[in-house]
Amino acid sequence: MITPFCFLKESILVGKKIKEYRDRKGFSRSELGAICGFRGDGESVIAMLEREEGFPDLDKLKKVAEALSVPLEILCPVPCRKCPYMEKEKKNQEEMKI
Repeated sequence: MITPFCFLKESILVGKKIKEYRDRKGFSRSELGAICGFRGDGESVIAMLEREEGFPDLDKLKKVAEALSVPLEILCPVPCRKCPYMEKEKKNQEEMKI
Protein backbone atom coordinates (compact mmCIF):
# COMPACT_ATOMS: atom_id res chain seq x y z
CA MET A 1 0.00 0.00 0.00
CA ILE A 2 1.32 3.43 -0.93
CA THR A 3 0.91 6.12 1.69
CA PRO A 4 -0.70 9.42 0.68
CA PHE A 5 1.98 12.09 0.46
CA CYS A 6 0.40 14.93 2.38
CA PHE A 7 -2.78 15.46 4.37
CA LEU A 8 -4.10 18.90 5.04
CA LYS A 9 -5.23 19.86 8.50
CA GLU A 10 -8.87 19.50 7.41
CA SER A 11 -8.20 15.95 6.11
CA ILE A 12 -8.41 17.10 2.50
CA LEU A 13 -5.79 15.36 0.41
CA VAL A 14 -3.52 17.28 -1.92
CA GLY A 15 -4.67 15.08 -4.80
CA LYS A 16 -8.28 16.05 -4.20
CA LYS A 17 -7.28 19.71 -4.30
CA ILE A 18 -5.46 19.18 -7.61
CA LYS A 19 -8.54 17.47 -9.07
CA GLU A 20 -10.84 20.18 -7.72
CA TYR A 21 -8.85 22.99 -9.33
CA ARG A 22 -8.29 20.99 -12.53
CA ASP A 23 -12.05 20.48 -12.83
CA ARG A 24 -12.66 24.20 -12.16
CA LYS A 25 -10.32 25.07 -15.04
CA GLY A 26 -11.95 22.48 -17.30
CA PHE A 27 -8.68 20.66 -18.00
CA SER A 28 -8.45 16.96 -18.67
CA ARG A 29 -5.59 15.12 -17.01
CA SER A 30 -3.71 14.94 -20.30
CA GLU A 31 -4.23 18.67 -20.94
CA LEU A 32 -2.92 19.60 -17.50
CA GLY A 33 0.04 17.25 -17.91
CA ALA A 34 0.91 18.88 -21.24
CA ILE A 35 0.58 22.40 -19.81
CA CYS A 36 2.91 21.40 -16.98
CA GLY A 37 5.44 20.11 -19.50
CA PHE A 38 5.55 16.59 -18.10
CA ARG A 39 7.35 14.40 -20.59
CA GLY A 40 5.91 11.16 -21.82
CA ASP A 41 2.46 10.45 -20.49
CA GLY A 42 1.49 13.61 -18.60
CA GLU A 43 -1.95 12.14 -17.97
CA SER A 44 -0.38 9.37 -15.88
CA VAL A 45 1.60 11.89 -13.83
CA ILE A 46 -1.54 13.90 -13.03
CA ALA A 47 -3.47 10.71 -12.25
CA MET A 48 -0.71 9.61 -9.86
CA LEU A 49 -0.83 12.97 -8.09
CA GLU A 50 -4.62 12.86 -7.81
CA ARG A 51 -4.53 9.29 -6.45
CA GLU A 52 -1.98 10.32 -3.82
CA GLU A 53 0.58 7.76 -4.98
CA GLY A 54 4.08 8.24 -3.63
CA PHE A 55 5.83 11.49 -2.82
CA PRO A 56 5.85 13.94 -5.73
CA ASP A 57 8.77 16.28 -5.95
CA LEU A 58 8.25 19.93 -5.20
CA ASP A 59 9.02 20.92 -8.80
CA LYS A 60 6.03 18.92 -10.06
CA LEU A 61 3.72 20.45 -7.48
CA LYS A 62 4.97 23.93 -8.41
CA LYS A 63 4.28 23.27 -12.11
CA VAL A 64 0.77 22.03 -11.34
CA ALA A 65 0.03 25.03 -9.12
CA GLU A 66 1.30 27.40 -11.80
CA ALA A 67 -0.74 25.69 -14.53
CA LEU A 68 -3.85 25.89 -12.34
CA SER A 69 -3.10 29.54 -11.44
CA VAL A 70 -3.17 28.84 -7.72
CA PRO A 71 -0.47 29.42 -5.11
CA LEU A 72 1.39 26.26 -4.12
CA GLU A 73 0.15 26.79 -0.57
CA ILE A 74 -3.43 26.23 -1.76
CA LEU A 75 -2.58 22.74 -3.00
CA CYS A 76 -0.25 21.89 -0.13
CA PRO A 77 -0.49 24.34 2.77
CA VAL A 78 1.71 22.13 4.97
CA PRO A 79 5.34 23.05 4.26
CA CYS A 80 7.07 20.04 2.71
CA ARG A 81 9.68 19.98 5.44
CA LYS A 82 6.88 19.64 8.01
CA CYS A 83 4.72 17.15 6.11
CA PRO A 84 4.15 14.14 8.40
CA TYR A 85 4.31 11.71 5.50
CA MET A 86 7.57 13.14 4.22
CA GLU A 87 9.03 12.77 7.72
CA LYS A 88 7.82 9.17 7.85
CA GLU A 89 9.43 8.46 4.47
CA LYS A 90 12.74 9.98 5.61
CA LYS A 91 12.65 7.86 8.74
CA ASN A 92 11.94 4.70 6.71
CA GLN A 93 14.85 5.45 4.40
CA GLU A 94 17.20 6.01 7.35
CA GLU A 95 16.12 2.71 8.90
CA MET A 96 16.82 0.90 5.61
CA LYS A 97 20.40 2.22 5.67
CA ILE A 98 21.04 0.67 9.07
